[in-house]
Amino acid sequence: MNILVVNDDGIHAEGLKVLSKALSKEHSITVAAPVLECSATSHHTTMFSPMKVIEAEIHGLDAKCYAVYGMPADCVKVALMQLMDEKPDLVISGINCGPNVGTDIIYSGTVAAAMEGVLAGCKSIAVSVASHFPDEYDTAAAITLRLVKTCENMDFDERSMLNVNIPNLPLDRIKGIKAAPMGVNKYSDRYEEHLDAFGKKYYWLKGEPLEDPFNEKGTDIMWLRDGYITVSPLWYNLTNGRFLRKLKHIHF
Repeated sequence: MNILVVNDDGIHAEGLKVLSKALSKEHSITVAAPVLECSATSHHTTMFSPMKVIEAEIHGLDAKCYAVYGMPADCVKVALMQLMDEKPDLVISGINCGPNVGTDIIYSGTVAAAMEGVLAGCKSIAVSVASHFPDEYDTAAAITLRLVKTCENMDFDERSMLNVNIPNLPLDRIKGIKAAPMGVNKYSDRYEEHLDAFGKKYYWLKGEPLEDPFNEKGTDIMWLRDGYITVSPLWYNLTNGRFLRKLKHIHF
């Protein structure tokens, strides 16, 4: 397959390197990733400033690699429009450092990059490992390779992508794989107030995750915590169909 590999952790991220090297053994790949880490940038797109793209090199990888002075979604857009000779068979965003489950998906640059692939008419997958200090990227890469083989013959909904989260565990300790809906993330968010070197106030977002009653057994959050790989189909149509039916009766 011809695969575009992107991420939001940056061109030098370990997850990107491990995944790209694993994929390149069986597929033709192109890598386009941000110069700097762009976590939690969602679908931010560079519009009001020029965007530089430079050729890059990942040690031990024989593939075209590009470092983009932009956001994860930018990487997909510029790769598809300018850097690649033909549309890829698959866009893979990852391997992200840290989980992208539940409503955290809304903020995710990893998921947004995959969704940009969907908007361009490509099969797309976002892959994350469930630790901010992962040591099992090889496991995540091996699982992603299996999913790629599955996706070759899978009939994707043209508006949808797959969001995959993998426990930070050795392969033989992963319990299985579950198709799961999004859960709901809750945090004890707060802003800490500080002063900069000039005496001006600035704020730093802090918070801890909270247990939430909506996260019953069966959501991506809970299955992942229990040691399962989660696969969630996502689409860009945010319309609330049930509420829309109620609004059909609205009048003035």
